[in-house]
Amino acid sequence: MLSAQVDRRTWPRYPVAIPFDMAVQVNGVSEAMVAGKTIDLSRGGLRAQVNEELPTGLRCTIQFPEPTGLTPQFRTGTVLRSMASDGQFEVAVEFDRFPQLNPV
Repeated sequence: MLSAQVDRRTWPRYPVAIPFDMAVQVNGVSEAMVAGKTIDLSRGGLRAQVNEELPTGLRCTIQFPEPTGLTPQFRTGTVLRSMASDGQFEVAVEFDRFPQLNPV
């Protein structure tokens, strides 16, 4: 008998392809820049494709371009998982926090 899968996520995911740069940190010091593109994005984190394998638990700062090209947006987080996918690596990052969104 198959049971229905329950989605336990707090925030809905949105399928978007946004390029970003990620500064990975070792012992609190930025060590390298890794380019990537989101697969999906939520208020609590993202799933993305990157060119390098990133270990679970790695701290990172992700820089998203501002749609207007003026001020980039930064999010800090932790790599939850990383696996090979089509010659690249798929990573899941949980954000430390996400700012409160104000209704427009």
